[in-house]
Amino acid sequence: MGENTVELQGCTADSLMSYLKSLGVLRLSGEQLEPGVRGSWKNGEFRLTGLPGRQQLIDFFLEGYCPAPVITPWNNASGFYGTGPVDLIKSIAGSGSRRFAAYRRAISGAKALIENLGIKNKPGTQEKQNLLKGIRSALDEPVVEWVDALGVLTGDRLSFAPLLGTGGNDGRLEFAANFMQHLFKVVPLEDVPGPSALKESSRVWLLASLFSEGSPELVKASSGQFNPGGVGGPNATQGFEGSAMVNPWDFVLLIEGTLLLAGSVACRSGMSSRRKAAFPFTVRPSPAGWDTIADSDVKEARYELWLPLWEKPAGTREVAHLMREGRAQVGKRPAETGSDFARAAAALGVDRGLDSFNRFAFYKRSGKAYLASPLGRTPVSYRPGIDLLEETDSWLQRIRRLARDDSTPESLKRAFRSVENATFAFCRRGRPEELQDILVALGEAEKVAGHSKAIQQNVSPIQGLSLRWLSAANDNSPEYYLARAAASIHAAAGGSVPPVRAYLEPVGWKQGAGYAWQPDSNTCVWAGEDLPRNLAGVLARRCLEAARAGYTAQAPVGGLYSARLDDISLFLEGRTDDNKIAGLLRAFAMLRWPAAPGNKEGRGPQPAAPPELGRLYALLKLLFHHQPLPLSAEQAERAKTVRPYQEMLTRLKQGRGEQALRMAADKLKAGGLVPLGSTGGRGRRVPAVEASGETARRTAAALLFPVEGLEPLMGLVLRKTFSFEAAANIKEDE
Repeated sequence: MGENTVELQGCTADSLMSYLKSLGVLRLSGEQLEPGVRGSWKNGEFRLTGLPGRQQLIDFFLEGYCPAPVITPWNNASGFYGTGPVDLIKSIAGSGSRRFAAYRRAISGAKALIENLGIKNKPGTQEKQNLLKGIRSALDEPVVEWVDALGVLTGDRLSFAPLLGTGGNDGRLEFAANFMQHLFKVVPLEDVPGPSALKESSRVWLLASLFSEGSPELVKASSGQFNPGGVGGPNATQGFEGSAMVNPWDFVLLIEGTLLLAGSVACRSGMSSRRKAAFPFTVRPSPAGWDTIADSDVKEARYELWLPLWEKPAGTREVAHLMREGRAQVGKRPAETGSDFARAAAALGVDRGLDSFNRFAFYKRSGKAYLASPLGRTPVSYRPGIDLLEETDSWLQRIRRLARDDSTPESLKRAFRSVENATFAFCRRGRPEELQDILVALGEAEKVAGHSKAIQQNVSPIQGLSLRWLSAANDNSPEYYLARAAASIHAAAGGSVPPVRAYLEPVGWKQGAGYAWQPDSNTCVWAGEDLPRNLAGVLARRCLEAARAGYTAQAPVGGLYSARLDDISLFLEGRTDDNKIAGLLRAFAMLRWPAAPGNKEGRGPQPAAPPELGRLYALLKLLFHHQPLPLSAEQAERAKTVRPYQEMLTRLKQGRGEQALRMAADKLKAGGLVPLGSTGGRGRRVPAVEASGETARRTAAALLFPVEGLEPLMGLVLRKTFSFEAAANIKEDE
């Protein structure tokens, strides 16, 4: 046997019909032509390895191919009960061709079973099950393969494979009848040697089907759900509505290909007493990746089918095993939705020999039949951080159930779809930005939940997301570092001032117990889209609660992470993305932060303050800091009055930066510290710095970000009348 490769340009992965046709070519070639033939995909095109050449393949289908005995005697319109393809059944039964021998035996055996079971008309549910059991036990293997592709018997329950409708028919389309009709156009019922008109037309259609050669006239007939481009209907061609057209070989080969997609029986939760049908790579529809399809279409979609592509040549048995055992795992559970399947592909929770999956979703077109719409290709490639999504599973399961309910607000449905889309994007590309998008979308979904008492009764706040999300979502942007620092702000004043999350959404916090909804929360001050106003509001509220608890020495802005002064400088200048900071802050606040500062992470020595850092900010941050000023012993007593002052924040939020600056300068001078550009002692001259309205507002916001060490700020705005000697011995209040 040669090792030539035959490229089948007409067998691509672009449509479900073409993919199934490729499987049909592989199955028939391996079972009836060359046992060692193998198939593979390259750039979405199917190839056969192990054939001497393409002419052998052409001759086989024209002269040697024996069709599978595709019959559906359990259906009323199957031709076995006086309706449907009665004449087609008779024609096959009366054929003398060796190529229809298996078909004849199947028809004869089915009729005998029907007679033995006493079935006279359309079988009822129990009669249908008895007939299928009889076929599986008494008829030839080719018939059993077709039955297995159609469905699975689990105890007394019959489950049909969604791919082939409800037992071989999809609405009024009877697959067996259509298969026979197309079969008669390409395979003669009698073995007649020599050329004929049928053989010539069959050859023309075959070359177009396998190799995309020529443009033969197609047959006016329906291909059902398998080929949306060929079903006809509005806008299908010139004029108002076109007819459904198909190449007969395409339909014949696609039905032959479905025999490789046999169903199996799986146990739920490992319990053999609870068995259900499992069909290869078939999951419930998910809104992820459906950018051009309306939510109503997603809701009416029937299911999704993820079909594998592989570049390493595989034989028929290998592919049959892959399809029969075709499962995808998300953590310890099977994938249930399209979003789950994308996660499985990104976590290698699928067969390791696969390169990618083509995703198809079945949805209604023009309110009529279901059609297989291609939704793109997803690579099988491990994405670091994909396992983090398991931490969101239980919460998202509850949101998913709510999203299916018609009474659920549209805002939550949109938020859930954003989570799904972000998840799908990360599984495809695996970049930190997409992982950020997942967290941000989760934060938006929780924000929606926080504004609805009805939703709060069914969904608790997100709990338990690990800090591993931080490193996996790090895109090294200023927005990332600023949001991380603000989100890490811990509780202060013995827990009287809660972590920063309590100021972003209506939740209550209790040390050791986590978060719970608190609709009447007075702590939550976050509202609207104005980031500077919101950040300043959080700082003001924390300072107020700290003062009420008697914690006035320092500002309650200590966190596990510190912001970098160069990033703060960009924020003050308005050169950062406020929306991104807001989204990431809400997202990072949902992580499981330690209740107390503990060991600071990611903190190196604070570099010198950038020259362009706002002097108004640098001066005020000396007062709104979580650490005491590093002063000598004799200076410390005098500097006790250098502490946060609510009135300064009020002036800044109002855009009156000059007044806030004068207050800060007075405080510092009273503590023996002289700002650059001002007089010493009790002089009233203050530094000349930029303190306009917007600068003041952004300064108030920036004071919330934790920074490590005061020396760079003091060196930027104070005269050298102080000492850093005490700094190493000063510990922040925990």
